[in-house]
Amino acid sequence: MKTGIANPWQHVRQVEGYFDSLAGTWEAHYSAEGSMRGRLDRFRVPLMSQILPPAPVLDFGCGSGDLSAYLAEAGYEIHGVDRARAMIQRARKRFASPLMEFSEVQNAQLPFFDGQFAACVSSSVLEYVAPLAIYLTELRRVVKKGGVALVTVPNPYHPVRMVESMEKTLWSMIPRIGNHWPEGRVRYLNASVNRMRPEQWRREMAAARWRVEWVEGTSKPLVMICARAI
Repeated sequence: MKTGIANPWQHVRQVEGYFDSLAGTWEAHYSAEGSMRGRLDRFRVPLMSQILPPAPVLDFGCGSGDLSAYLAEAGYEIHGVDRARAMIQRARKRFASPLMEFSEVQNAQLPFFDGQFAACVSSSVLEYVAPLAIYLTELRRVVKKGGVALVTVPNPYHPVRMVESMEKTLWSMIPRIGNHWPEGRVRYLNASVNRMRPEQWRREMAAARWRVEWVEGTSKPLVMICARAI
């Protein structure tokens, strides 16, 4: 479900605050037993099938740097960006490599020249950005023609996402109910606004000059989309 946002600026600040609050513990998700550990190879394997190292790759919404570091170990030149200042500070503190650089960004305009990257990766980030069309267009600008984007987004058909959608619907109908949910849960679901079916993602990306080539993981909570810059 794609949700309209009355005040995109306020939404951005809420998302920044939410992820800043998680920066100190985010890396635990990528530990050996972490819930996000599997995301690392889920990106590395298809990336290597599309673009060989040492190609320059943008990690859009890099968080505390785990995916960036994993791809740098494979030989890619990685530039990670994030709006959450505490995440970028944590990434810089944890990782030092000539193949990696981390930058905080304050708006949708990315500090890179046209076609600077051979690819971009974005692990469960596009669900939070607004306005989505502006970000998709900017990512297309900095990825060269023929380059690829690998992104994961929520799968609205999965039971987990259906429950989340029902929660948000319930809160919108009876706002006080949200006061009894865990604060972190409420902040997460309020921040995650771009939840669309794969065919809707195809249309949104096509409008920004991306051609979706395949969608993987339609039985999982997150689907992966591979799109080509055209």
